[in-house]
Amino acid sequence: MNHRLLIFKVAIMVYYFFIMVPAIASKNYPPITFKANFLKWNPHSSFLYGEGKATLTYQDMKVVADKIEANLNSLEFRAQGNIFLKVKGYEVRGESLWFSLKKGKGTLTLPWGENGPIIFKAKKAQFSSATITLEDGQFTTCDLSPPHYRIKAKQIQIIPKEKITARNATLYIGSIPVFWIPLFIRYLSEGKGGGRNRMIFPRFGYNDFTGWHIKTGYQFYISPFLGGIFHLDYLSKCGWAEGIDLFHQSGRANASLESYYIKERNSKIERGMGRLRYWQALSNFSCVKLKLDYFTDKEFLEDYFPKIAPEKKQILPSSLSFDSWGENRNFRFLLQSKINPFPQEWEEMLPQIKFNLLPQKIGRSNFYVQETTQITNFKEKDKNLMRTESSVDISHPFILFNYLQFKPRFGWHLSYSQKEKEKPKYFSVNYQNYDFFLKLKGKLGKFSHQICPHLTYYHSNRSNMDEYPKDFLELKLNNDFYFEQKKIINAKLKLGYDLTKRREKFTPIETNVSFNNYLNMDLVYEPYQKIFKLIRTNLDVRRKNWRLNLGFRKYADDVNVAQLFSEVGLNLGKKWRISGYATYDIKKREVKEIGYSIWRDLHCWATQLSIREKPEKDYSIIFYIKAFPQFKVGSF
Repeated sequence: MNHRLLIFKVAIMVYYFFIMVPAIASKNYPPITFKANFLKWNPHSSFLYGEGKATLTYQDMKVVADKIEANLNSLEFRAQGNIFLKVKGYEVRGESLWFSLKKGKGTLTLPWGENGPIIFKAKKAQFSSATITLEDGQFTTCDLSPPHYRIKAKQIQIIPKEKITARNATLYIGSIPVFWIPLFIRYLSEGKGGGRNRMIFPRFGYNDFTGWHIKTGYQFYISPFLGGIFHLDYLSKCGWAEGIDLFHQSGRANASLESYYIKERNSKIERGMGRLRYWQALSNFSCVKLKLDYFTDKEFLEDYFPKIAPEKKQILPSSLSFDSWGENRNFRFLLQSKINPFPQEWEEMLPQIKFNLLPQKIGRSNFYVQETTQITNFKEKDKNLMRTESSVDISHPFILFNYLQFKPRFGWHLSYSQKEKEKPKYFSVNYQNYDFFLKLKGKLGKFSHQICPHLTYYHSNRSNMDEYPKDFLELKLNNDFYFEQKKIINAKLKLGYDLTKRREKFTPIETNVSFNNYLNMDLVYEPYQKIFKLIRTNLDVRRKNWRLNLGFRKYADDVNVAQLFSEVGLNLGKKWRISGYATYDIKKREVKEIGYSIWRDLHCWATQLSIREKPEKDYSIIFYIKAFPQFKVGSF
């Protein structure tokens, strides 16, 4: 019994010494760790062979396989059967492997693995510590077998945790090919520009103006800094439409171009648009900006893109500007032209030069001086109007008792203007401005309150309608209520008093009240007419499985609008989501806007049906991969 126990102990020692310990200890070879159930190695030979859970570790790489054979002279090794390869930030499996430690490159047959949400496999892969290049490969984010969808490509390059690029890519739904794209790029990390690449599947929809439509496109990639999308749409009532979007982004420049064109089938009228935005830094203290908006008519966006964001529906004046700034000054040279004949309130400035000297101390005193000079050439119809304006502002702030601030300001504003074939006009304004700002705090248990009244008195030798009349008082109140240092209520009030008028001296009273970001209310009350010129309230409540937004708005002006609006969303379990919105005109007693949508989870996919009944009918259905939500169809 003792002999058997002794033999067993010796066998264990021999096993660990010759098999499980690092096989290579010579200083002539790189620090490779080799383990296996069965190991062959001749000290006079450069070959090392392991079988049975063979493991090779070198720097940040680890290989596990049924068999591994390594050449210590060439620093190459081959592995066979149940390959598990781990290199830096990714893991991959396969059938056979060749790798060169000198070159840091290798080849893997029948690779498969995961990287973030991506599940991939291929016939062969070339890989290094930084990239995996799949040949005749495919990838998906669906974990079912077979997957609901997959993207097959001749070549797929994966940069772990950064991006995946597929060339000659075909989208399969099940076993059916439905879409081809020459180049697909999916960024695996946020902030890498993923929103600038869209996987454009056909989108089907309907609205009253265009009729039934199919919208699709072609995404192209020129460089890591330049890409774009070609749009190709068929509209049953209007015909074929196309457009091109270009996007450029680098450390010192940003540019975007959006365009769309159609020759309407029945009327033969050509309609379209072009939008260009360009920003270029010339130095750390200067830049050039270009903004161009061209539209054939002001109804174009409403007709062809009724669902885009309200801020994108604004047609802005086109301009080119050079800006320079420093510690105490700003400079701008601006050319602003009316490319479109609308809207009428635009002013053409060809050019405008503005220099602004920011407030700075005068010597060691507490006086501050600020200067502004502006020269503008306005183009009005067939005439030019040249206007030169210059102002100097001197102020001296005081702080009393740590909670009262007083800031008197004295200034002079000079203006010179001359219109073609007319006499020049001069005028000057000298003014005094006195600001009083008080901050008071109080506390009662867990509740606290802060009130900040701000009183301004303005006086000048003539009226300046851009700011104040000749003698004017303005009071602003800001109230903050806290519970355990968390703001729960904010209330603001603004009221003006015109000392130059004999009657109706008070301006409308403006108030805003916000309750913990749930309820927001804006009111403008006209004290002499005894009416509210503006009433705008909004209740916004969001919970895990539902959200509710209710509001009311009333404008007592030329439009004289009074409306109720609502928006609701509800999650019906994990698979369904419904939402809807409506706007009701109280005076006309009719619904002005109504729409709703239904969202359905399809495992790795999602689909959304959107229906708008008013003001015009618009239907659309979109499909998108949940792992790529920014690639859903329908963005402009």
